[in-house]
Amino acid sequence: MSVCPFLNKLTPSVMQRTYTALNYPFFTEGDYNVNVFGIRNTENKDSNNFNDCVGIVYKVNDEWRIKKYDATVDPGVAGRLKPQNCNGTAILVPGYYKGAYAVGLHHGKYQALRQVKPMKYWRDNNRDKILDLSGKQYEEIAYTNIHRATAIPGGKSINVDNWSLGCSVIAASNDFNEFMSVINKAKDKWGNSFSYALFTEDQIKF
Repeated sequence: MSVCPFLNKLTPSVMQRTYTALNYPFFTEGDYNVNVFGIRNTENKDSNNFNDCVGIVYKVNDEWRIKKYDATVDPGVAGRLKPQNCNGTAILVPGYYKGAYAVGLHHGKYQALRQVKPMKYWRDNNRDKILDLSGKQYEEIAYTNIHRATAIPGGKSINVDNWSLGCSVIAASNDFNEFMSVINKAKDKWGNSFSYALFTEDQIKF
């Protein structure tokens, strides 16, 4: 069962309307020309579970497909209480980040989407459990990659904790493997550069 409350409402047409409403590029030509996105659930700013979404929308043989997964786009409570950066724990600002990722190694261990261009962040530095989604913005390469939580085959993590210090993290290992399978097909066809659109739930055009 999905933790993300709006996951089942996401369709290719919903995502295309959302990209278009915000004037974000939306790829429609060719197989595996992927649109990679994340959606932040803003209802629970103290959440420590995978109640957000990471997904991809793309075409195969002129038919739209969407993959969408329980994920977090926020740092876990552990990172909020004890930031490892002197400015605070990174929280990605919603927006469209052109060519921000490439297939590479996460922490040198396994294949994921690795940040290669600067992105915008808030820095949460007041050491409480509440996400600080405002304030000064920092534009930097913070290596907030798109990766998985548990490596256990068939496993799915429940709590974010240290799985994310600002990364977008897919909760289930099988979901992440499926995600990377599509990403690698896209890489082989279109090259190793991936844009990322981060939305908030209230921006989605259901």
